[in-house]
Amino acid sequence: MMMKKTLAIVIATSMATLYGCGGSSSGSTSSNVSGSNAAEVTSVGVITGFGSVIVNGVHYETNKSVFRIDDEAGDESSLTIGMEVEVRGRLSEDGPEGEADVIEYAPHVEGFIESIDLAELSFVVLGQTFLTDELTNFEGADFTQLKVGDRVEVSAQETGDGSWLAGYVGLKVEDNLVDTQVKIRGYISALDIDNSTFKLGDLIIDFSVADVKDAPADGLVDGLKVKVVADELPVEGVLLAAQVKVDMADDSVESEKEGRHFHIDGLITRFDSATDFDVNGAPVSAGAGTKYQHGDASNLALGVKVKVKGLRNDEGILTAEKIYIDKPGVLKMEGKIEAIDLEASTLTLLGAVINVGEQTHFKDHSKRGDKRLSLDDFAIGDGIELKAFVQSDGSILAKKIERESTASDSDKDHDEDGLKLIGFASDITESGFTLNEVVITLSESTEFEGVNDEALTMEAFLALLTEGSYLKVEGDKDENGNFVAMFVEFKNVKGLGSDDHKKDGDSDHDDLAKGKSHRVELEGVIDGFTSVQSFTVNGHLVTTSQVTRYKHGGESNLVQGASIEVKGFIVEEGVISATRIEFDKK
Repeated sequence: MMMKKTLAIVIATSMATLYGCGGSSSGSTSSNVSGSNAAEVTSVGVITGFGSVIVNGVHYETNKSVFRIDDEAGDESSLTIGMEVEVRGRLSEDGPEGEADVIEYAPHVEGFIESIDLAELSFVVLGQTFLTDELTNFEGADFTQLKVGDRVEVSAQETGDGSWLAGYVGLKVEDNLVDTQVKIRGYISALDIDNSTFKLGDLIIDFSVADVKDAPADGLVDGLKVKVVADELPVEGVLLAAQVKVDMADDSVESEKEGRHFHIDGLITRFDSATDFDVNGAPVSAGAGTKYQHGDASNLALGVKVKVKGLRNDEGILTAEKIYIDKPGVLKMEGKIEAIDLEASTLTLLGAVINVGEQTHFKDHSKRGDKRLSLDDFAIGDGIELKAFVQSDGSILAKKIERESTASDSDKDHDEDGLKLIGFASDITESGFTLNEVVITLSESTEFEGVNDEALTMEAFLALLTEGSYLKVEGDKDENGNFVAMFVEFKNVKGLGSDDHKKDGDSDHDDLAKGKSHRVELEGVIDGFTSVQSFTVNGHLVTTSQVTRYKHGGESNLVQGASIEVKGFIVEEGVISATRIEFDKK
């Protein structure tokens, strides 16, 4: 039976090893962190920003920090958004700032992609299934650009069903097809001492010739977290390990200090009740004194993503003081910043005021490429894309903000894309509706599309349109500043629960996740061309038929190297039947 993981096992590593690798936590610290009221803290979660390192909403100063990157001494430059790290240090008296003694990052896997599921937005490496979502940070290639055989580094969190949710996926281009060494971390199960095997997920590890390091005195046991390194790829589901390193010795559990503050970010991986559940494998106890943000105890369930802050008791259980419930970023907006209010932590986009919170992720795709991006770094006129949700008071809170261009960029490609919105319709009239607080005007030239990519007339569109319809709108502002739609499309909401599009606390609404179950969208370059009826995009086979519609081009434009966006359905494994193909206008 697998050993039940205490909180210490989930988040602790040998501190003697960490402190022995350079750097020190001693010396002067900022007055708001080093005083008598400063609290010791261990925080496990994904990095959401820099300018310090931001984890679980706390800004950790790193001037005196020791960094451990994949068991080696490192520095902050090796870290990026979406990586799950462990931070140890101190919190200021009011909590939003801290000072890190140690920051450790350990990727879950480094290996080659074995398969990709476009419909489920997932891929498989070393037999492990990795899901992706709106906050997954891709470097080197977006999800639809990944190919089978690509070497990737993945930082991920447990989901509770054997799969993993990827926070970071980095394409290792320089190593592709050169180095066959692979790495994987996980918890030992199905240990078979006689045959020198155990499992990490569904992957069988053969450690018969492995160098086993840092194992307890009694040797390997189920439940231990280990790092496995192999020099060759798995054969028939079996990985021959060259090295097995135990990530934590048994006595590190005892080294954890009762009453130390703990912050943990992840999915609920075990759920007995709203007062007894696991997050990322760590036991949590919630009760009458627990405060909630963006929901309440009724929103807790298996697979829900949360951030929990509290104290650890002497049994290794995290007593929750505050639980932040993650809401899907179902509202999406693209345009130029019109106003910024640093004091209120807001920006204005398309006339809508957007709140920026402690959990908002930032990323810079502009020419500036600023890794340490925060609201302070934005300027009026910057082109951004954001994903957000509606809070209980009706305001909009950004989950992720990506800067696509700066106001000073000479490259205006971003401008040519116009303005884009995805959200839920309200205030419907014969001439338009409101979306994400933006009033949308329809015209005779507006194009309409149904949920299965079929063309609609305005009359047919308005007949289908209801309060709460989930829509994608593309358009631009006219000379009077009105948002005029050029294209409107009904959207399905993949993975959206019945009340996720409503304000915090709302419930009992129709589930929007309807329609064909294997609908996919793919953007990329035609890299294999057989005919206009059969070609590949980023290695994925696409077929066309008489029902395929085209935009900004036609069949004659389907050639090797063409940049296109494909919408369609998976009709059989690995084959996309295209319902709509749009050509890149640039």
